[in-house]
Parts: sequence; C-alpha cells; structure tokens
Amino acid sequence: MLRFFDLFNEDQKEKLVQYKSFHSGDFLIVRVREFYQKSDISLTTDIDNVCPLKQRPIIIIRDNNGTISFVATSTNMFFKHRRPKINLSECFFKKRTKEECLDLDIKDEVFLFTKNGKRFRFYINPQVLIDLYKEGNLMECGNCSMIIPLIEKLIGGAR
Repeated sequence: MLRFFDLFNEDQKEKLVQYKSFHSGDFLIVRVREFYQKSDISLTTDIDNVCPLKQRPIIIIRDNNGTISFVATSTNMFFKHRRPKINLSECFFKKRTKEECLDLDIKDEVFLFTKNGKRFRFYINPQVLIDLYKEGNLMECGNCSMIIPLIEKLIGGAR
C-alpha cells in the first residue's frame, strides 16, 4: 500500500521527519523484525522464527528526557505469564482499517505484552521510532492518552 509519505523523495522525507515527535498516548503499529533490528527489543516470544510481516501495537507512555517509554499489546491473554487486560474503546483512532494500520485488525480488548511476567514497560530512543516511520515500518494509528493512567496503574506507575 502506498502512503502519502512515500510520494516524497529522500531529501523531502528527511526534512519532514526532522521535526517528527511522539507523544503520550500515541498508538503505533511497528513491524516486529525491523523494530528488533534497530532497538534490540524483542516484541515477540521467538524473534528467530518471527514472520517478516509480523506487527505489534505499542502505546507511548511518556517521553522522559529523550527516552520514550512504551508498552506493547497482544491479543493473547497468556504465554507463560498472565497479561493484564486493557480496553481500547476509549482510544481515538485516526485509522482503523487493516490496510491503514499495516494490515493489523485492531481489537478493543487487548493485553499488555510481557515475556517474563514482570517487564511490561520498554524504553527506546525516539530516533529509532523516527527511522522506522521513515522506512514505512511504523504507522501512527491513533491516540490512547485516556487510558495511560490505567496502564500505569497496571504496571506500577511511572519509573
């Protein structure tokens, strides 16, 4: 699928993303493999066998002095550990169709992603997200700022 952003040449894209920023509550879809290659953060239980097109929704919690904290979501309640449930019905989605959000069917009821049952919050340099956006491996699909207090309560508040 061609995005509006893809109509620009590389110089124009660079100028556009120079001022790109992410805010608390932003609901993003990332391609898991490319995300791992740029950040060393695995958003899947088995990164070695992940499908090249696998994607995962993430929600920005906050920007802490140049480091973005976020949570990832999953539609699976269990892997080895129980995952807290959140409801996305209060989120504002700019894009809701599968094609507009990297072919992901966004559900209202999801679970916070964890691999070890303890770590739900992840930290990343904003430049990684900007690079993924520029490459087409990240899509902004909405904002869930209304549920940030609930998420922080579930994962133990700001850290």
